[in-house]
Amino acid sequence: MRSSGASIYLGLIDAMGTKYSFKSLKYWQPCLLDKVKLTTYENSELDTRFISGAAEFDRKVSRSIAALGSQNGIRDLSGLFRDQIAPYFIDEAHVTGAANRIIAEVMMDDITAALARIKPASSPRIEGAPN
Repeated sequence: MRSSGASIYLGLIDAMGTKYSFKSLKYWQPCLLDKVKLTTYENSELDTRFISGAAEFDRKVSRSIAALGSQNGIRDLSGLFRDQIAPYFIDEAHVTGAANRIIAEVMMDDITAALARIKPASSPRIEGAPN
């Protein structure tokens, strides 16, 4: 599923996380092609921004991400707006402020859960500081 470039990228992130003691969270972003209930504006964007066959290609990629993303630590957000009627896309990939808020809330839940799993390191004792 991963190309050599993606594999290098994910490996680099994981290696940096190990070296510098951080955990990365990876996401597959929503796209206009993932949405079923398009607004008039979104539909016009779909008609003008994509070449023939793009929707089928997107469906194949989405199936691959869904199948392999969890194995590679990628959270798939492609279906987040799938059945929503509200206008969430400005163009094929950029989302509105309302959509950004929803994405941020999902990510915040993940960040909160990741932070809850971290065991605090013991703080070094500073000479002269109270116990």
